[in-house]
This record gives sequence, structure tokens and C-alpha cells, in this order.
Amino acid sequence: MSLAPGERRRLEFDLPVAALAHWSVSAGALAVDPGPYEILIGHSAEAIALAAPLTVTGPALRARTLLGGRLEAVDFDECEGGTLIDATRDKGEAVTPATGAIHCGLRCGSVDLGSPADGPRVITAEVSCATEEDATVEIYAGGAPGAGTLLAALRVTTGTDGRYDWRTVSARMPEEVSVVHDLHLVLRGGVHLAAIAGGTW
Repeated sequence: MSLAPGERRRLEFDLPVAALAHWSVSAGALAVDPGPYEILIGHSAEAIALAAPLTVTGPALRARTLLGGRLEAVDFDECEGGTLIDATRDKGEAVTPATGAIHCGLRCGSVDLGSPADGPRVITAEVSCATEEDATVEIYAGGAPGAGTLLAALRVTTGTDGRYDWRTVSARMPEEVSVVHDLHLVLRGGVHLAAIAGGTW
């Protein structure tokens, strides 16, 4: 629609819910989160003239299941200080601290950790270490270090034979931590992380 200088006209249009979709790493597909949204109209992101609030109703997206499942490291919701690398020479991806970074942090939202009723729970990481230094993968529930609860501090020794020598390291999960939490993963040293998983002892 074109307007002459000073002209005003009323414009009505339908906004399909699908237009609000984003890629959900938990669902592995495009999805729409329920909750409040705002439609903004303006000359630019810094010059908003009109705002229209709306609410999408419906069930929340299902949490990812750690117990008996596998959470790929690349399926993070947020990443700080990390970079993607190839997991093998042929396929797959993993995460490692970026060049020059001491560590990197990943946030994986809405992960179901199970409960003590499931039995003793264990958390496992699939890792490799391409440097001479020892490295660790720290996993926290409900917040970053200093705010969340430490689920596991998994040590990766220099015994791994290069970046493609993948192996698993495990630790028992604290009994008091259960149900759904955001997970915060901290990768320190030269560790490469392909995935984490959960199981019972």
C-alpha cells in the first residue's frame, strides 16, 4: 500500500500463529511458545511508532528428557565463549571453548532430570580432549555457577587420543535435584563435548 504525504488509511491484516514460530531444539521442529508477544511497527527497531500486545494460548512445549535420552551439545539455547567443531571427519558436530577462551558456557532449557523414584541416576558426557591439559565439564541445574546446583563435575584426562577419540565420563546425580530445570554446562580446558545423557545406576 502506498500513501501520499500526510495521507492516513486504516490497514487490517491477519497474522497466522505460524508467523511466530521459531526453531525449537527440544522439539526438533518449528514451534510456537505460548505466552505474551508484541507486534511492533516503526521506521526502525529504534523508532517504534505502534505496539500491539497479544497472547498465544496452548500447552507449553514438552521438556527434553535426559533420563534414558541424549542431549546433543549443539542443541543449546544459548552459548557463550564456545565454537562448533566437527565430531568426526565425516559427520556430526560438537562444542568446545573458542580459541583464546578459558571456558565456554551452554544453556539448555527445560530438561527433565527424572526423580529419585527412578532409582539412582547418573549423568554421562561424551567427550574428547585435544590438548595436553586436563579438562572438565561442569553441569548445573537451575542456574549458572554460583546460582545453580552442581549436578556433576566430569574430569576429562589427557588419556584421550586427540579430538576424534570420543569416550564417556559419568557421575552420580544428586538425589535432591529432580524434575524440569534449565541446565547450564561449563566446558573448561581443551574439552570437546558431543552430548550428555542420563540413566540409572
